[in-house]
Amino acid sequence: MEPRVKALEDTMAALQQDVAVMRANYATKADVAEIRADINKAIAENNRWTHTATLGMFGTFVLGILGLMFTIWNASKPPSAPAAQVATQPPIIINVPGQAPQTPAKK
Repeated sequence: MEPRVKALEDTMAALQQDVAVMRANYATKADVAEIRADINKAIAENNRWTHTATLGMFGTFVLGILGLMFTIWNASKPPSAPAAQVATQPPIIINVPGQAPQTPAKK
């Protein structure tokens, strides 16, 4: 019976050592709280960037639609008539001769 008891004691010692190793690897409440805070911070940062990008894309979409509507609205207008010109008088041109023509002198 002595060898069986010795085998049981050896097995029990090995189990106790395995349980001690598992307990050493357990996460404490502080570890869990730290990881939870890190995860919450990462989620908040991801939400901020996602919402900012979504808002930017939506704003760009709205500006694009408004620009397209403005272009279509202006393209469908008939061309405007040319502005009526004010009647002006033709310019007065005065020709001045360079030298007076010489007439032959009478004797």
